Amino acid sequence: NSNSNSNNENNSNNRWPHLLANSCIAFALNVVVALFVKHSSAVSFILAGMVKDAMIVFAGVLVFTENISRMQGVGFAIQLVLIAVYTLAKSFPKEFENGIGEGLFLVLLAD
Repeated sequence: NSNSNSNNENNSNNRWPHLLANSCIAFALNVVVALFVKHSSAVSFILAGMVKDAMIVFAGVLVFTENISRMQGVGFAIQLVLIAVYTLAKSFPKEFENGIGEGLFLVLLAD
């Protein structure tokens, strides 16, 4: 019985470094999120979350060979394309003054 108490104490003592590391990572994540929101907009924060979600699904498909439906794949693809268009429009507002089609042409294809 004293041996099991000793093992429980060792397990408790071994958890502290992991708990401390986890706490530091969680704190750092909160700081990064706060700085991201401060230096960007709420829309950018939402779009970054959407890209993160799509990348999680993409990683699940590649790493764990998860199956997604064709509609899910098309939905994620459309989502990522539209986020890219929004980002380009925010980065090059002058090129997008006459519409999305002309803006995409000017940014992606024109010299």
